[in-house]
Amino acid sequence: MLGRIILYFVLWLVGTFVGAFGLIQPMICARFGNPFATQVENETGVNLSLMKRGYRVTIIFYTVIIALVVVLGFIFLRRDLFFALLIGMVGSLITGFGKTGMNQANLEDFLNNCSRQLGEEDFEKVKNYVLGE
Repeated sequence: MLGRIILYFVLWLVGTFVGAFGLIQPMICARFGNPFATQVENETGVNLSLMKRGYRVTIIFYTVIIALVVVLGFIFLRRDLFFALLIGMVGSLITGFGKTGMNQANLEDFLNNCSRQLGEEDFEKVKNYVLGE
């Protein structure tokens, strides 16, 4: 009985971890990164296609990983254990959803990505737009 409870707890933790990284990251890209890059690109005229491609790759990569985890969990785990995994994933999604839109951390990451991928002049245009200068 205690072993089963520990196993449920471990699978819930695994689901939480997988959800935090495998669900939240692509949602940040889909809800903030890609739309904001398009907005900045339209407003500044700076080509951000490389960043947008990176966001799309991230979305696809994590979607495949999540699909694999869910399918493998469904195939190899008993239904009650699979449910513990899903509860962890859904819990991460619920608690992390608010972090997937525009916020200070996502804006800072956006600017950090821009600083690595753009020339100095283009980065200054983007930075000035993002910071409202």
